[in-house]
Amino acid sequence: MLAATALAVTMAMTPAAAAAQADRCPDGFDCPTVTVPLDHSGAVPGTVGLRVARHRASMGAGKPALIELAGGPGQAAVPFAAEFARQFAFALSRYQLVVFDQRGTGASGALTCPTLQQTGEFVDFDRSVQATAACGALLGPRAGAYATAASVEDIEAVRRAVGAEKVALIG
Repeated sequence: MLAATALAVTMAMTPAAAAAQADRCPDGFDCPTVTVPLDHSGAVPGTVGLRVARHRASMGAGKPALIELAGGPGQAAVPFAAEFARQFAFALSRYQLVVFDQRGTGASGALTCPTLQQTGEFVDFDRSVQATAACGALLGPRAGAYATAASVEDIEAVRRAVGAEKVALIG
């Protein structure tokens, strides 16, 4: 329910409004940037700055991190950090809440793939495949840097950056 509401809000925002919201750190949060390799294997040079929002009131040495991943795909999470803090308030005595824009979204190097973004919400399979292929061609060698394996490595980098030994994922 929350993911659907967040997606609807995100889709209704103008690009300028979305960019302004992505740059703002929510009240009650610290928002560092965790820099990770674009390609964790090293084959493609470059870095990505992951925008992180860490709930100040729930921080604590040794506390595991409760990492919230936004719905989507392609949806930034930091703009919804305060809502996540309200939703999971019952767990914040045991966990530190950490939210971050996954690579390619929000303030973490948002990707622009016009053909994919113009397909709309309900498309036929063939058109979706064509739009995805066009996006991959536009990204070139960087396309492989946005796979699930990279997301896993990014979560690990965020875990280390916030000093948590363990994480619980919500998404």
